[in-house]
Amino acid sequence: MGDTTYESNETFYVNLSSPANAALGGDTQGLGTILNDDAMPMHTVTFNNNGGSGSMSNQVANVPTALTLNTFTRTGYSFSGWNTLAGGTGTAYANWANYSFGTDVTLYAQWTASTANVVVTVTLQGSGRPDPAGYVVPLTVNFFTPGADVLTAAPLYTRSLTTAKSGS
Repeated sequence: MGDTTYESNETFYVNLSSPANAALGGDTQGLGTILNDDAMPMHTVTFNNNGGSGSMSNQVANVPTALTLNTFTRTGYSFSGWNTLAGGTGTAYANWANYSFGTDVTLYAQWTASTANVVVTVTLQGSGRPDPAGYVVPLTVNFFTPGADVLTAAPLYTRSLTTAKSGS
């Protein structure tokens, strides 16, 4: 009583010898068990959005349990899992993976930049334009960080090309 540390049940042997005012029979050894009456300690997983948006409640358990499904978002990125270090060099966990809950831990969302194919279509309209046969259009395309304000941000890189009439 008064012990609040979780321990496994303990089994022990009791050897009987030299009783006072009694005689021992053939079996002088008994088996005893001390039962643990303390619950296993609860542990907490704290979820960090690591540059994303939203919030998630901490998850508390004391037995292996599937991690809460991610609800964080990040514009221009897809969620790729959890890690014990923000930079992704710690222990990795998949979304909804089992965690032991043997210790408290902070899990950081890991993000992968989304990619997209860009198709640019140039349509020449109006009268007085040059003959489309052989007509070329110089074109510059700027690529920005996902979610960047394209009116004020510097492009990540710029691609210049020349287009030609389809089929020429």
